[in-house]
Amino acid sequence: ILDDLIAVELLYQDAQKKKTTATKEQIDEFYAKLKGQFPSEAAFDETMKSKGVTTAEIRDNLSRQISISNLMKKEIDPKLKVGDAALQEFYKANAASFKEPDTVNASHILIKVDAAADEKTRTAARKKAESVQKDAKSGKDFAELAKKNSDDPGSKDKGGLLGDFKSGDMVKPFSDAVFALDKGGVSGVVETQFGYHVIKLHEKKPARTLPFAEVKKDIESYLKQKQADELGKAFVEKLREGAKVQVFL
Repeated sequence: ILDDLIAVELLYQDAQKKKTTATKEQIDEFYAKLKGQFPSEAAFDETMKSKGVTTAEIRDNLSRQISISNLMKKEIDPKLKVGDAALQEFYKANAASFKEPDTVNASHILIKVDAAADEKTRTAARKKAESVQKDAKSGKDFAELAKKNSDDPGSKDKGGLLGDFKSGDMVKPFSDAVFALDKGGVSGVVETQFGYHVIKLHEKKPARTLPFAEVKKDIESYLKQKQADELGKAFVEKLREGAKVQVFL
């Protein structure tokens, strides 16, 4: 922690020396973004008050952070270079990281049943699920059936849409059922610990390896960040070597 504090102070002093200090416009912009993370200005003020932080202290802290960021952009960013050969080499060496498993896009309708529910309650819920499944199989609009009948608050208002997911993302009975469907197919009533589900498969995407062109920018960003970290450490070390640091602890 002490080393980090010293590094920040050295960087801030160098930012002042090289005139990369934050402008008022930059501070105003970041201050507005900070406030925007709260539901209201009153909530922001209350939170800062509870932490014992004043507006002046916040703006001063932002000024230091932005000044250091400006300095690093000036000193480090121009040195960040990753050639195509390095990108290709990383892609080949980490091929397993770019593999995508089979995925599906599906919707469901949940008739919820508590795990401790009695048999009468479970039977009634299953009968409702069977009725909904019959309607879905007959061609009735699945999204409307979900909005009307589903007990899943996360997907109900979206017509039961769950989006894309892979096998391990769902509990096994649900996963087994949806991956066994053909495109456009509707499952039977599927029982899980959450209750009874009726599932519709919209699309099935086979496993694939992401092509280099698709991940090139991500690889470049990752390698440049690694470079920036290494160059940043070296830059701080150089500042420390040329500075007089006294620690009174």
